[in-house]
Amino acid sequence: MTHMDVAPGPDIVSRDTDRVDTYPAYYFLALIVLAAAWFLTGLVFYGIPVGYGSLTIYMSTVIWALGAAHFATSFRIVEPDYFAGVLVFGTPTVVVTGKPLLVPMGIFKVIEISRGIIQMELPNEPNLIFRKEDVEIVPPGMSPPIRVTFKKGVAGDDGFDPNDPFDDRSTQEVTPIIRFRIQDEEGFWTFFVRLGGFDEARKQAEDMSIAVLQQWLTALTLRQAFAGIGTINRHYDDYIRAQTKGWGIEIDSAHIKLIGLSHSFNTAIQDIPRAKAEKLARTSRAEAKQIELTREGLGEANARKALLFAEASGLEEKAKSLGVTGHDMLGADTARAIGESGNMIIVGAQGLTEAVTAAFAAGKGMQGKPKPTPPATEPGTPPTGA
Repeated sequence: MTHMDVAPGPDIVSRDTDRVDTYPAYYFLALIVLAAAWFLTGLVFYGIPVGYGSLTIYMSTVIWALGAAHFATSFRIVEPDYFAGVLVFGTPTVVVTGKPLLVPMGIFKVIEISRGIIQMELPNEPNLIFRKEDVEIVPPGMSPPIRVTFKKGVAGDDGFDPNDPFDDRSTQEVTPIIRFRIQDEEGFWTFFVRLGGFDEARKQAEDMSIAVLQQWLTALTLRQAFAGIGTINRHYDDYIRAQTKGWGIEIDSAHIKLIGLSHSFNTAIQDIPRAKAEKLARTSRAEAKQIELTREGLGEANARKALLFAEASGLEEKAKSLGVTGHDMLGADTARAIGESGNMIIVGAQGLTEAVTAAFAAGKGMQGKPKPTPPATEPGTPPTGA
């Protein structure tokens, strides 16, 4: 699978599209029954006085006053941007939006949810993510992050770089986000009754997201995932829309909000340019040292060569002035050098004879050699032979 190919995700949720039965009449009937109960209770105690000092109050009056207060304090205004549904003994009855609603305490229960876009970040809100689940128990109300292990790249992958951390195996946090809204009054009851409400919706969305993202992303390198994030998000959006049919909601968008790189991974990325700079600096220093040594060697060789040519020229001039051959002159000069050197000790006549013989042999070796050419007068230019 390449970063442009995404296999179909698993079918996690049973998509029951049967509508939820509602009973609006139960709501009004319950109001009538409650009002009648207050009224009849007052009649039971009608005419029974209750004395309080010089003041006499009838029980029925007190009961009816309490009933009226009960109803009066049960009025509420539902904002236009909210749905409010009323359960009577757990039975769905009416849904109201932008209107007053009478919900006496006791047998009535009100459920409210926004009519606008609701954002569901998985597995939980950022401040409720617990990242120490490997060493501590996850506190109530918090969730561990969704982590995905991306594969290691191979040489056949496009743009593969064995030194790039994005082509290495790594485990990173992945944060999906789903934005949706309640369809209508019927969708309101489907969402709360058929699905179980917001908490259950988050749980099911998390399960299906983990399943499909593990299937897709583990087949990609981290670099491929970033490069193909647009395609992955389109497939994820299609998958979530298909899986949430029958939830009573309309999906606005579903996508991966973030592939959160770990601190160690970010450090490795930041070290890449620094390592390259240090490598380049080391190479530059090595090359500069090599050039320096080469130039020093060439300078010493040229100087030595010039000195040798100068000595040879001097010997030749001496030989001409004395009327002797060049090899005789070299032998005499060598013998003189031996005599001046403190590094040779000559013992007896035989030693002297050997030293002189060696000197003349050295001079004789110069016979037949081409005449040396003086070194060039221009500094730094090596002399050439005649």
